[in-house]
Amino acid sequence: MFEKIKRWWNGEDIFHKNNPNDPVIFIGWNNKKHWTSILIHSLLDFYMKHWQWIWGIVVAITVSQPWKW
Repeated sequence: MFEKIKRWWNGEDIFHKNNPNDPVIFIGWNNKKHWTSILIHSLLDFYMKHWQWIWGIVVAITVSQPWKW
């Protein structure tokens, strides 16, 4: 199960296939991730860049709400 999650998170490396008759050779690869993995990566990147603002807004909204006990 852990290997499936790891493969989903990291994506799949796709290597360039070269035509033997082509004079140009491409060396390299692409990493293809599932769209849900890309979405989670984007959300985590946003949180890691702006966590101070997010927590500041959450605390400000929480404190400003009138509590009814």
